[in-house]
Amino acid sequence: MKETSKSDFLTKICLFIIALYLILGNIPRIVQLPALKNSIAITEIILYFVMISFALLNMRILVANLTKIGAIACIIVFSFCYGVLINGFEFNPLLYSVRLILILLSANIAGNLLFNLYKRDLIKGLNFILNIYLGLLLISIAIYLIFPNSVDLWNFLFQFGITINGDPHQKRFVSSYFDPNFYGAIVLIPMIISAFLFKETYKRKFLFLLIAFSVSLYLTYSRSGLGAALILLLVILVINFFKKKKKGFKLRNVVLFWSSLPIVLLLLYFNIDKLRIIDRFLNLGSDASALARLTTFHFGFNIFSDNPLMGIGYDYLGIRMSSFTGITSVDSSLLAILINFGILFTFIMFMIFIYSIVKTRGRLKSKFEKKSEHLRFYDLFMIYVLISIVFTSQFNNLLLYQFWLFPCTMMWSYITHISKSSVQ
Repeated sequence: MKETSKSDFLTKICLFIIALYLILGNIPRIVQLPALKNSIAITEIILYFVMISFALLNMRILVANLTKIGAIACIIVFSFCYGVLINGFEFNPLLYSVRLILILLSANIAGNLLFNLYKRDLIKGLNFILNIYLGLLLISIAIYLIFPNSVDLWNFLFQFGITINGDPHQKRFVSSYFDPNFYGAIVLIPMIISAFLFKETYKRKFLFLLIAFSVSLYLTYSRSGLGAALILLLVILVINFFKKKKKGFKLRNVVLFWSSLPIVLLLLYFNIDKLRIIDRFLNLGSDASALARLTTFHFGFNIFSDNPLMGIGYDYLGIRMSSFTGITSVDSSLLAILINFGILFTFIMFMIFIYSIVKTRGRLKSKFEKKSEHLRFYDLFMIYVLISIVFTSQFNNLLLYQFWLFPCTMMWSYITHISKSSVQ
């Protein structure tokens, strides 16, 4: 009994560190490492230390999670070594290779922790994750209200030794991640959790949170974020339509709600002649950020064309991009992955990803009822992940962004543990 309570206590401490890491985002970026252009958040370093320390206390957990990411970790290491061979040794790619492995390992351990505490109670596990994003939302609202001009925020943080090379944003919801486009993609996670929990429990607080997160998404004015939300909604509606209406499902009500909500919220907050998001879509061809994305895409594609099979080695793209534009990657995640890893390693990682998706779903389907909440949420979550890969990541380097990669890997790891658990 004492051993169990001690384990639960350590688990809760680790989950608290995870919450701080995801809520504070880029605010505590006070650690400057040699050769790195940007500083690292102290919460990130603490996270790695705590996650791995916890796993070391239980070697079974460490071995299991190392095995889980073993193939991907080997590809990262091999790609870096190949990069050294053709480009020469650079410290930056080494650090980022280690960092990527630590993110994947820590996130898998985090999924383990969620399962240790909540077991197969998916509702409670998701509610914990949702509370993390509620904390993120609250601190991001404070940033939005106090610093409507993001340059003022960068100057304020600079006084505390935190250097942020962020874009100047006027009245956009930048969040503690300091980027409205990344936040616009990530906020869909708590949105789908809120919608799912409302449908499962009919508690009004989840509907309120869904609306609150939706408002924050609209205030980002992120074309990619809003586009991903629309695609997600349309996919869900089409799937439900072809299922010939589940019990109690009324397509008309859902369409009316989702089509009217954005319009009502926008008209309440803005004057009708100041719908900025419409302007951002209409002026896409002359928009500076869109043109910059196109320029970096052409530059990156030329690098890929010269090294298509095995790429140039993980994160060696950052060195070439810095000399060209001052930024460390192209905006398209898929192109960045292809440049770094090449077609061969990208294909292997893609096959591992597909195999994991299918295998986990197969286990859920065999161990739980066909219409269980586990399977329903898993399908919803994977639709979001696939939209992120196919659509959203083409406009932002989302897939390797820590505040997207960590929570998505953590949630996938948690559901994987549920799928492997014995049904009582």
